[in-house]
Amino acid sequence: MVGRHAARRSIVITAPSQVPAAVSAGLALAVFSCRLAPPGTIEIGERFRLPRLPSSEIVLHSTLSDPKSRAALRTLAAAFRKHRAMAA
Repeated sequence: MVGRHAARRSIVITAPSQVPAAVSAGLALAVFSCRLAPPGTIEIGERFRLPRLPSSEIVLHSTLSDPKSRAALRTLAAAFRKHRAMAA
């Protein structure tokens, strides 16, 4: 049926890694940033008059203390800061 009485089906995905596959197969809707959306997917916000989502913030917490791991975390944090500055 089409319209208000269309049949609805629910799919429950228990592993986050399965979400992009379900979206790509046309079985699910999901919220992704434009950069992370699976190839071949489309943006449907305007078509369905969905509200715009606020920007998100990434917070990195770590208990690593060895010098090599700390250096890797500093590099990762710097990359996020650089990307954020470029996007602004």
